[in-house]
Amino acid sequence: KKLLGYKPFDAPCSVARGMNERRREEDEALERQREEVDSVLAIFEGDEKIRIETSGKGSAASSSKLTVCVHARFQVETEGTEKTKKKTKLSVALDLILPLSYPVKENAFPILENLEAIGADSTLQAKLREKLLELEETCCGGECLYQVLVEVLRCIEEHLEEQEEEEEEELDDDDDDDERQTALLLGEVDLGGGVGGSGSDAPIVLGRRLCFSHHIIAPSKRSAVINWAVQLGLAGASKIGWPGLICVEGEERHCQLYVQLLQRLRWKRFTVRGEQQVEGAAGDTIETLRSLPRGFIEYQQEEMHLFAAHLKQAGLEELFMTFMKGYKHNNDDIDDDGGDDGNSSGKEKRKKK
Repeated sequence: KKLLGYKPFDAPCSVARGMNERRREEDEALERQREEVDSVLAIFEGDEKIRIETSGKGSAASSSKLTVCVHARFQVETEGTEKTKKKTKLSVALDLILPLSYPVKENAFPILENLEAIGADSTLQAKLREKLLELEETCCGGECLYQVLVEVLRCIEEHLEEQEEEEEEELDDDDDDDERQTALLLGEVDLGGGVGGSGSDAPIVLGRRLCFSHHIIAPSKRSAVINWAVQLGLAGASKIGWPGLICVEGEERHCQLYVQLLQRLRWKRFTVRGEQQVEGAAGDTIETLRSLPRGFIEYQQEEMHLFAAHLKQAGLEELFMTFMKGYKHNNDDIDDDGGDDGNSSGKEKRKKK
């Protein structure tokens, strides 16, 4: 064995060296975590909007993978506007675990253990989770706890501001709702037309539209989106919350009118992202050209995947992707197809007509 150069303790030594190296990294991580937490506690000491506490004993010598747990409690309230005269208060509880790899390892990020929003619907929670995922994707390693807490606070404040704007413009909308709703009921629009559309000699044209909105929350807007589609004989679906999406299919002239009616509402951001036209042959009707099933479905904030599946099952994946491309590259722009400013708020429930 000696002649062959056999060294019976090589393997155990290699394992020991690896364990020592790992412990050194964990020791460094724990030390940096404690320093960062102490700094964050000092920064937010006495802050009325953020209260920070910590727990967890975490030891580099222990077998546990968890170290420090940061408990952040956010209290944000508004005085209301001259129109709403309503105070709004939100309380958010956020618990983050700092894993042993943080902040030493590249892309190590605090782990979300718990998130609760008191005084808000599921929309705010969805926005906060999306913000945390966005921060995790852009994290390049190193300490980021302070940045996370500040971004969460900013997200809560923006949500409250949007709610106030929605409630304010909802009050403005109330006076105009009756006039807008009667546009169809007074017979200003011919909803007839079977084979050949509005004229017997003209070929029938099926139209489709995919509309994007910054959000769809207000009950008045949700009602208009559904009711006008049904009155115009359009099939389709909407996805409420942030962002808001609407897809309709039916007679081309009715699709055009539907978009015009929606553009009359007050939106923060509204645009037509995609459109399609299908010209029928002799004897075709709108019913024979349809891809979407009759009726209109409203999907919730967290049901984007169901909205996408609804279109995909109807063979309209390409139309849906017009939203994805626009949202990915420039979700703040308004296309030439339209876009009045407006806003909204309200509870979210699935509607089907």
